Amino acid sequence: KSSGAMVSVSGAAMPLLPALLLCCAAWACEAAPGSAPEGLWPQPTGPTHSSGPPLRLAPHFRLVAGQPAEGAGDVDGSVDAVSRCTRLERALARYETLILDGDRVGALGRASPKSSLGGASAGAELLGCSIELGGSADCDGVPRLGDNESYVLEVRAPWARLSALGFAGVVRGLETLSQLVHCDGVDSCFVNASDVRIEDAPRFPWRGAMLDSARHFLPAPTILKMLDAMVANKLNVLHWHITDDQSFPLRTTAYPELVRGAYSPKYTYAREDVKAIVEAAADRAIRVVAELDTPGHSLSWAVGYPDLAVQECHTLDPTNEATYTMLQAVFAEVAQLFPDAYMHLGCDEVSFACWNTSKKVTSWMQAQGVPRTDLGFKSLTARYIGRVQGIAKALGKTSVVWQEAMDHYGDSIADPTPPTDQLDEETIVEQWLAPPWNWANLSSIVEPGYIGRNDSWAHGFRALTTNGWYLDNTDVNSWDKVYVMEPLTNKSCVYNSSLSSRALLMRMPKWSMAGWPMPLLRPPQVLAAASVLGGEAALWGEYIDASNLFPRAFPRLSAVAERLWSAMEVNDPAQALPSVASAALPAAATGHRGDPAGAGFLPGRERVVGTRRRPQPPLTCIWPEPQTAATSIHTTC
Repeated sequence: KSSGAMVSVSGAAMPLLPALLLCCAAWACEAAPGSAPEGLWPQPTGPTHSSGPPLRLAPHFRLVAGQPAEGAGDVDGSVDAVSRCTRLERALARYETLILDGDRVGALGRASPKSSLGGASAGAELLGCSIELGGSADCDGVPRLGDNESYVLEVRAPWARLSALGFAGVVRGLETLSQLVHCDGVDSCFVNASDVRIEDAPRFPWRGAMLDSARHFLPAPTILKMLDAMVANKLNVLHWHITDDQSFPLRTTAYPELVRGAYSPKYTYAREDVKAIVEAAADRAIRVVAELDTPGHSLSWAVGYPDLAVQECHTLDPTNEATYTMLQAVFAEVAQLFPDAYMHLGCDEVSFACWNTSKKVTSWMQAQGVPRTDLGFKSLTARYIGRVQGIAKALGKTSVVWQEAMDHYGDSIADPTPPTDQLDEETIVEQWLAPPWNWANLSSIVEPGYIGRNDSWAHGFRALTTNGWYLDNTDVNSWDKVYVMEPLTNKSCVYNSSLSSRALLMRMPKWSMAGWPMPLLRPPQVLAAASVLGGEAALWGEYIDASNLFPRAFPRLSAVAERLWSAMEVNDPAQALPSVASAALPAAATGHRGDPAGAGFLPGRERVVGTRRRPQPPLTCIWPEPQTAATSIHTTC
């Protein structure tokens, strides 16, 4: 899987397989004979096999780097680079404790394997799991977009084997292994079958949760616990919305008065706090993308530096050169604290009407010959975006922006506008406005020539979506509703299972790349689909603090996690309910509880033993037709 064709992700090569999985995990449609393993969340995308009675874990069960020695329960210490990886050593120690922690397993509510733990193979024991890490990736480096997260897990006595081509794949595989283990509450733990094989890789390379620490301060220990819940769901991006109108909690040395915009000195993040969070995230193969939202949502900046803001409009002053000097210094400091290649610049919700009442803004526009019209304010905003993107790019950062930066500030009196020429071509555009509101949908963002713009590159912008995944809005976004929101279409679909995947695939025209079948999609659509990197679930903080973060997040965040990892056609809430209710409450592992996903289940009826079906979607769910203001966001497929 790692040696096939490659596609480019912001200059870095990534395996083609994840890009192809964006469209249809066709290779995952058929499993090997036997049942799929129970209790896994998110569902694996590749072939799975599970058979035989439960397999008892030995009392001295271990996770080891390298190959087990012949015969004995020891391990050959000759494997070198793997054993010298500090992150891997910490991951093995963490998961070894986790796997044997009966209290944690009980808190998750996982069912006993098969019908009874007493049916375990007589005398057979699993001594441990050997970890084989291939490839040339820097195991102790920071996680990057496009890291190989695929793995193969085989469980048979006396040793299980986990193979991966990158550290991220090892972490994902260890999480799967931990979910296969069940403890009887006394002193014995079991894998739920004695012959298990799982091949797995994510459908999307960007699977995120956005935390807002500006509307309510989130203590560093709370964020660290959220990282544990995220890795249990195989999420890989923490989008940290650090600042907003309400507070600026990040201590900076370049402009130390900025922290006066925090709620109080104790509600701030020191450099050590940030470093601890970034390092803990990297140990879990999670990237941390910092967001400092400007020019809007910036009233807190004005507390320390009022001359650099248009306070009545809650924005920084786009006409003052000193504003860009401050941004250069602050961004440079943030770039060091957050080593990820991406920085979120915000750029949303700028009020032109308010700027039109500001004497400092209108005086500058008059002096520069910029008209006080809608087009004039759009050009002022576009100029600001170009300047701040240039600052970020000079620091080695690629920009992520909310979608207004693409479809609100272009040279047009009509809305949505074409992208402004100042918007860098490598920008990732994060969609959040619903297509029925007449703003850009995903196909508009990723396809070339959007609204007449003749792009010089071969494809449109790369995109993320949060549409339908604002988890702070519990009245609208229950777990089952976020679960059926398809990232590629912004449609809510529960797929028809009347035809088997293989039967339907054989009846459809195919286009293939590197031998992988791509049903239904024309080549341009495949490239456009691959430009949708994934999505994020947003936990805005107006009504969320440390006391209710976890029940507000879960099980909704678990539902988003499976949507971004698993095959498109694995999306039936009725089939998912037993698993999300009993196996997908990882917040419990951190000492916090999520909301119940639904009613409980009688013992022995936690889930249907066997496979969760993988029905094939109808054509209308594959790629959206152009949507209009009258189109419902909850279109039935």
